[in-house]
Amino acid sequence: MSLATPLRRGAALALLVLLLAPAGRAEAEDAATARERATAAAQRVRDLTAQLDTADAALAQTVSQVGQQVSGFLLDDEARVAAEQAAALAADRSAASARALYLSGGQAGLLSSLLESGDVSELSARAEAVQQVLSSARATADDAAARAKVAADVAARSQRQTDAAVVTAAQIALRVDQAQALVEAAQATLDGLSARARTLTEAEDAARALAQARARMAAAQTQALSRVRAQAPPAVYFDLYHAAARTCRGMDWTLLAAVGQVESGHGRNSAVSSAGAVGPMQFMPRTFAAYAVDGDHDGRLDPWAPADAVYTAARYLCSGGAGSPSGVQAALLRYNHAQWYVDLVLAVQTQLRAGP
Repeated sequence: MSLATPLRRGAALALLVLLLAPAGRAEAEDAATARERATAAAQRVRDLTAQLDTADAALAQTVSQVGQQVSGFLLDDEARVAAEQAAALAADRSAASARALYLSGGQAGLLSSLLESGDVSELSARAEAVQQVLSSARATADDAAARAKVAADVAARSQRQTDAAVVTAAQIALRVDQAQALVEAAQATLDGLSARARTLTEAEDAARALAQARARMAAAQTQALSRVRAQAPPAVYFDLYHAAARTCRGMDWTLLAAVGQVESGHGRNSAVSSAGAVGPMQFMPRTFAAYAVDGDHDGRLDPWAPADAVYTAARYLCSGGAGSPSGVQAALLRYNHAQWYVDLVLAVQTQLRAGP
């Protein structure tokens, strides 16, 4: 028998003793801490579900206002930032223009004037005149910056009250993500408990509370969809929806109109989304490039152009099956990978079909 054999046996025996000896104490520690952890998890879940109820209310309000004008206070911060950025840019441009004036012919002429002075008193007089010219130029730049800020504030307020105040799918997506993040955090808290802790009353109560919160969230979304109101498209979009729908056999123009309302309020809010979608039908640049149609026949493919965007949307939806009633849901889910989006578009389309 080699020396290695008893050594291996000894090591195995030592490991067995090590594993068995503290087992009772470890079991006792688990029992002592399981309830504490379950209690803490239950409180965490209660806090998150309370936040979820608030998020549900905000989501319901946002969904019910899709495509509609909302109070300007919702975008006060964005307008303020935009105004400040515009003012800063205007100030920079004014300062750059002033510097260019000083460093070009303006300054050369002034310096030449100083160098041509005949004596000290004349030099002093001319230097004072130069200082007045420079001060006047700086004052002009400051005044231009101040006027630019006022103009930026006015423009921001106007934008806030018109285009930017139209609720779209992008705002809804943010609300949905917020609510979903709360649900996932609560579920992760429960999943992190040990098997023993999950069987305790506190953890089981928390699990039931989370299930009830999920149900309330679904009910809130359903109720919000019932309050969505379709809007008659402006004449330009009305004509585009009809014409583009005719390029896809079986497509109803109301489907395009519903997508147009949900995505941008029929072009009233075509801002770039947080995901990078652009234009009145909110295309990702790569998707638009793959399906682009020159709807206005100007030789350019532009996702911001209403005709190009609507005709491209018709082509993209048609390729996804929207030409038949059985393929509409799949086509919409391809357009935006979220069931709430599909339900929202179909709710708007149903109302458009019903008419005023």
